[in-house]
Amino acid sequence: MNLIDKIKANAIEAKKRIVLAEGEEERTLKAADIILEKGYAGIVLLGNKAVIEGKAAEWGLKNLAKAEIIDPMDNPKKEFYAEMLCEIRKKKGIVQADAVLEYVVGNG
Repeated sequence: MNLIDKIKANAIEAKKRIVLAEGEEERTLKAADIILEKGYAGIVLLGNKAVIEGKAAEWGLKNLAKAEIIDPMDNPKKEFYAEMLCEIRKKKGIVQADAVLEYVVGNG
């Protein structure tokens, strides 16, 4: 078994989840589709569910239905996640208002 095959096997065995912040971007969706098809990891996409589903249909991505989709614009935990982001990035000088904006807009 070569190195790449070992990495793939380890990924499947570890059963990790990957959160993809740019969940409406073409490259992100296509990569997520492959990861889900191969069973390398679970996927959480951040973005608008209708937009993601529309793009998946447009590009023929059949595995994205297996992904969890979280829309940061109307997520009830938005403030909590912004607080976490603020805490993580406090050494970089981020403040709460910036953290909320960064979480919602996805520029992190």
